[in-house]
Order: sequence, then structure tokens, then C-alpha cells
Amino acid sequence: MAQEAPQTQERSKFSISAGAGFGFRTAKVSSSLEGQVYKDEKSMLSGISFFIAPRYQLNNSYSIGVTYRQFSTSKSSNYIPFKLDANQKRNIYYIGPSLHYHDIQDYAELNMFMSMGYIGYFGEIEIEINNEVYRTTKLTGANLGLEIGIEYLWRIAPNFYAGASLGYTLGTLSEIKQKTESETQTIKLGGDEREGLQFLNLSPLIRLYL
Repeated sequence: MAQEAPQTQERSKFSISAGAGFGFRTAKVSSSLEGQVYKDEKSMLSGISFFIAPRYQLNNSYSIGVTYRQFSTSKSSNYIPFKLDANQKRNIYYIGPSLHYHDIQDYAELNMFMSMGYIGYFGEIEIEINNEVYRTTKLTGANLGLEIGIEYLWRIAPNFYAGASLGYTLGTLSEIKQKTESETQTIKLGGDEREGLQFLNLSPLIRLYL
């Protein structure tokens, strides 16, 4: 009696990947800053970056999807002679549709992608005097952003891959809204004054085929 050949299970065309690692802002710190302010800005060029990216496989070479990525950093500075503390937070977030070119083998996957979408900025500066909040300033802005990157993954299980991701997120701000207490103003940024939001991101990642 002839034996039936085992049927190969076809992998789903829908997958979702996620990762968390390090982010490094590549924008230069203004040369007009001095002393502790300059040191604080330099120290806030690095932070935590994480992302999540669902995608749908069109064929053996191309996929489309959506990418969400966020860069976060914070800093607390103490000015002891003045009994003053400054707590700062910075977030850069990006979301947009993505196009992927990939080479998928039985044991590994190489993926290159690009995306164009929305990039936003949120900053908060909280001033404390004698451990009491004196003033909170919030800074927000948004613009068109771009992201490119490359990933390499190894198969851990039939529908589960793990690997590493290297990406670059780009964008600038030509204006920032500043809100202090009940006062809000829009600050126009021109030429060299523009706020650079670009950052490199390096992280381990996982991909699950659903």
C-alpha cells in the first residue's frame, strides 16, 4: 500500500515583529549652550528605542505593513547651591506605512525596509525648588518623517524568528509649541535652528507568524 507523503504546512502571510534596544540621536547639540545645560543635552542624545511592526506578505520578495517606533530619554539635574532640580523628558515617536524587501529561507530571514509617515516630538521640563514643583514646560511638534532599516533573523520554531534590527529614523521640526502653565506659544525655527529628530536604533527583535 502506498504511503501518503507528509504535507508541508504553509506559513501565514501575516506576521508581527517587535523589539526594544538602544537609540542614539545624531543631531548636533547647539554650540550656543554652555556649562551644565550643554552637558545635559549631550547626555540626552542616547536612550531607549522600541518598535512594533505588523506586516502582510504579498509574495516571496515583498511585504507591506505599518511601523511604530519610539525613542525615550530623561535626565535629572541638581543645582545644590540654589536648591533647584530640573527633570527633563524627551520622546520622539514615528508611525507610518512600510514596504519590505525580504529573502526568506527555511532557517533565516533577511529583511530590508523603508517607511514614510508621521514623526512627532514631546518634551517636558519640570523645575522644582525645595522639592516643590515650581514650573512645568511642555514642548510638542510634528512633521513628515522617514525610516529605513535592515533586519536579520534566525528561525527558532516553525512560526517564530529572533534576530537583530538596525534602523535610522529621520525628521526635523520647523516649529515647536511651548506650553507653560496656561500660556501657549508657537516658536518658529528656521535654518540652523531647526530641531533634528533623527536617531539610530539598534535592538534585538522577534517575529511571530500568525
